[in-house]
Amino acid sequence: MTLARPHLPQEVGTPVPHADHVAVSFAPRPERAGQMREVVSAHLRLWDCAGLVAVAQLVTSELVTNAVLHGSGRSVHFRLARTDAELCIEVDDGSPGRPRVKNPGPDDESGRGMLLVDALAHRWGTSEDGTNTWCVLLLPMVDR
Repeated sequence: MTLARPHLPQEVGTPVPHADHVAVSFAPRPERAGQMREVVSAHLRLWDCAGLVAVAQLVTSELVTNAVLHGSGRSVHFRLARTDAELCIEVDDGSPGRPRVKNPGPDDESGRGMLLVDALAHRWGTSEDGTNTWCVLLLPMVDR
């Protein structure tokens, strides 16, 4: 696990089609994970990165679900950003608690989220204050 946050373009506010990032803030409610999966899918298709949709949706679901269930803020801030080589997914929940990879038993009904993120992401980490959890997926090497 890498704890340094990746360098990405600055957030500019409202989503712009074909921009290199999108940011969304929302109240922490259970349906938000599904809504953010749809945001991820739409933007990856716009960016010609459809091959990453399934993995990006899965890690998005895990990070947003953690924020909704364990965050202490009144809102959650989600950001999806693309560089020429990487896709970064960030979730800020206002909570200083850091997620950790667990080893759940076969009968445990939860506890696999960060295990999946750890297995699927190129790297992941948290901000120094613990409020932001992010992961990086590598983009396929096409025309780079």
